[in-house]
Amino acid sequence: MWERRAQIKDRLLNEHRKIELLLLPYMELVLGEYEKEPERYSGDVGEFIANVEEHWYLHAKWEEKEVLPVISGHPIIDELLAEHRKIKELIEKAKRVKSMEEKVAVLRELVLAIKNHIKKENDVIPGLLY
Repeated sequence: MWERRAQIKDRLLNEHRKIELLLLPYMELVLGEYEKEPERYSGDVGEFIANVEEHWYLHAKWEEKEVLPVISGHPIIDELLAEHRKIKELIEKAKRVKSMEEKVAVLRELVLAIKNHIKKENDVIPGLLY
């Protein structure tokens, strides 16, 4: 049991590291370009959102299937699941809004939501796995 928990903790922290070092900087870079020249990139934003969505959903699905059940019963679970839903809602909203300015604003909110969520999980979950 403890070995499995250690494996989950290691994978969780590794996935979070990848999100912090790869996905979030990628999002920041692309959004910076979108802000400079929104008309130039308006045709690319859908693909960008789909890419972010794919990476985030794979991670969230794994957490909900493998991580959260291991710490079942802890009150933080409802909060983390609510944050997963909020991030999903922001992705869906980014797909729905029409103007590039609105899309960028929603995507900036998404970056912040992901950063805060990852920090919270890194602060709380590893200690609950032991």
